[in-house]
Amino acid sequence: SALFKRWYEQPGTPRVEVGAIHDPAAAAVHLRFVQSNPRAGTDAAPLPIPLPFALFAADGRKLHQSDTLLLTDRETMLSLGNCPEPPILSLNRGFASPVIVSPAPARADLLVLAAHEDDPFARYEAVQQLMLSALVESATAGTPQGHADVVTAVGALLASAMDDPAFAAETLLLPSEALIGDQMPSVDPEAIHTARETLRRSILAAHADQLWEAWHACGARGDDRSPRAKGLRRLKGILLSLLMAADDHEATAAAFLQFADADCMTDRMSALTALSHSKSVERDEALKLFEKRYAELPEVLDKWFLVQAGSTRPDTRLAVERLATHGRFDRRNPNRLRALVLGFAMNQTRFHDREGAGYALLADHVLAADRINPQSAARLVQPLARWRRFARPWGPAMRQTLERIAATPDLSRDLAEVASTSLS
Repeated sequence: SALFKRWYEQPGTPRVEVGAIHDPAAAAVHLRFVQSNPRAGTDAAPLPIPLPFALFAADGRKLHQSDTLLLTDRETMLSLGNCPEPPILSLNRGFASPVIVSPAPARADLLVLAAHEDDPFARYEAVQQLMLSALVESATAGTPQGHADVVTAVGALLASAMDDPAFAAETLLLPSEALIGDQMPSVDPEAIHTARETLRRSILAAHADQLWEAWHACGARGDDRSPRAKGLRRLKGILLSLLMAADDHEATAAAFLQFADADCMTDRMSALTALSHSKSVERDEALKLFEKRYAELPEVLDKWFLVQAGSTRPDTRLAVERLATHGRFDRRNPNRLRALVLGFAMNQTRFHDREGAGYALLADHVLAADRINPQSAARLVQPLARWRRFARPWGPAMRQTLERIAATPDLSRDLAEVASTSLS
C-alpha cells in the first residue's frame, strides 16, 4: 500500500522506544510506543511499523500476545488488563520490522524469555543478548560477569536441542570476538578473547554431560539433505566447539574421530576447525590428512589455509608466515591470498598482537600483492582501517602500519586511495 512505501522514501533505521507502567490496583499495564528516525529528520512522516509482542509473567506464563499491532502514529498508547504483576515485554517477535527497539530488556527478563518464549526469533535474541552482555561486561571488568544466567539459558536450550537442531545450533553459537568488540567503546582484543574463552569453559563445566549426550545424538548421513539433517550437522559442529573448550584428550579424540569418519564436508570441516585451536597431536594429524586428500582441489585447499589462519593458537602468526612459503600458496591467486592473509587479518585474537607483528605481516603481503593485483591489495588492507576503534597499543600501531603503506612509493591508485582515506 501507499502507506508502506514510506519505508523506501526515508533513510536510516527507525527506532521505537517502549515504556510500560503497571497499575496493580487495576491489574493492568499501560504501554507507550514512540517512534523516531533521526536520519529522516523531524518533519518525516511516521512509518507503519508492525510490532508483534507478548507479555510474560516472571514465572514464564504468557499473559498476553498480540500479532496485529501496527504503529502508524508517532506515539501510540495501549492499555491491557489481566496483568496482576509487572509484565516482561517481548517485542518485535519474529523480527516483523527492521527497527531498533529500546530500552534493552534487563538480564532477569532475558532469562525468562530465553527459557519460556515460544517465538524462535525472540528466544534466539534473548539468549544471544544474555551472552553478549555477559561477554562485554566480562571484557570490560576483567572478571567473569553474568555467567550463571548464560549457563542457565544454555541448559534450557540443550534440554530441547533435538526438537529443532538448526535453531539450537545458531542460538548456542557464542557471539564472535569481532561482534563483542563492536559493542565496546574501545576494543581490547586480549580482554575480549579471555572473556569469551572463560565463558566457553563455564558452559562446558556446567553442562559437559548434556553436551556429550547431544553431540552423540547428532547423527545424520552425509547424503541426507533434509533440513533436519542439515540442522543436526550444524549443531554437531557447534557442540564440538564447546566440548573443545578444555582441549582435553576426550574432546580432541572425539574431534579427530568426527574428522576421520566424516562422510560430508560439513562434519569434516567443523571437526578440523575445532581442532585448529588445539595443542593436541590430533590437530597436526588432521591437517596433514586434509592437505593430502584435497591437494588437487583448489577451492577445498583454500579452506585448509583459512582454518590455520583463523586458529587462536599463540603460534598462528608464525604458522601463517610458514604457509606463505608453502608450495601451494600463490599470491597471484586471489582466493588463496584471501584465505591465508585476509583470514589471518580477520583473526581478532592473533592478528592484534601487542608488538604489531601481525600488522607488519599484513603490510608486507599488501605491498607485495599491490604489484600483482591492486584490487586484492586494497581489500586486504581494510582490517587496518578500523584503527580508531582499538585501544592502545593496538590502535596507534594499526595507524602506523597504514602510514607505512601510504608512504610507500609507486602505490597503485586503488591501494593509495584506501590507505589515505583510512588515515584521513
